[in-house]
Amino acid sequence: MALQKFLAKKLERVDTKYFQCEACNTHIALAEDIYFFIPGERIIEHGMVFHKLANVRIDEPINHHQLGRHTVADIYCIRCGNKLGWKYIKVCGLHIHHHAGSNYTLRDNMMKLLMSKLLQMSSPGLDYTAPPVMENKH
Repeated sequence: MALQKFLAKKLERVDTKYFQCEACNTHIALAEDIYFFIPGERIIEHGMVFHKLANVRIDEPINHHQLGRHTVADIYCIRCGNKLGWKYIKVCGLHIHHHAGSNYTLRDNMMKLLMSKLLQMSSPGLDYTAPPVMENKH
């Protein structure tokens, strides 16, 4: 199982909003790293698409699978193994999502996390070294 390692960054923010794994409270993402929200057919399928994540493991190519017409790799919490969502490896066709008066295009390498698997937190006066961060380059 290959783990992706990235540099940690120093955070010094006031009232930082972030997300953590609902099962083990491990830090997963900052709210500022959300691309857009994708509503699901059922509330447990609502998700957010991020361009940076921390403390996650992404399935290797041998485990990639189809989700509709897209090829995806599952994303898991590195601490407890909870399945949090998936990374779009190959998006087939043009998929435009409409939310809050804006249009968003789903692209390869975007990462969708299910809101039902995350806890949204707010930390006033946050001052700590963040866990390793994984970033998608477009």
